[in-house]
Amino acid sequence: MPFKDKNKQRASAAKSDAAHILQIRERRILNYQKDKQKHFAYHRKYMTRIRIEVLTHYGNGKLACIKCGFNDIRALTLDHINGGGREHMRSIKSTEISIWVRKHDFPIGFQTLCMNCQFIKRSENHEMKKGDISNTIMPIVSFQQPPLGLI
Repeated sequence: MPFKDKNKQRASAAKSDAAHILQIRERRILNYQKDKQKHFAYHRKYMTRIRIEVLTHYGNGKLACIKCGFNDIRALTLDHINGGGREHMRSIKSTEISIWVRKHDFPIGFQTLCMNCQFIKRSENHEMKKGDISNTIMPIVSFQQPPLGLI
């Protein structure tokens, strides 16, 4: 029987929608709990696919470093051309730059570099973070061999 009062009808529909949303959420949580490994595998595959797409786009159509040509995806990274990557990551509040780049239609200002080329660039451009010792020369410490009788 239809409602005569439109406000009651809207309230009933909203209550029904909220209950339905809760049911869907509970079902998703149960499915996730039931098979976590399947969800992790799917997420890993999804992120790898996005990462390949983004690195290929910024690698001038190739899945390789634009400076040296290294093509092992495990060592390829997305680099901010003008530096400032740490501040950018903080401003977007995300750890997955690949998703952000894809969502924002591949903005300019990024390039695909291998980790070696990226660290060389960081060092040459003095983009080291405060307290980072990878750019400083460490003193050589010599250790004396203990006498043979103590070993």
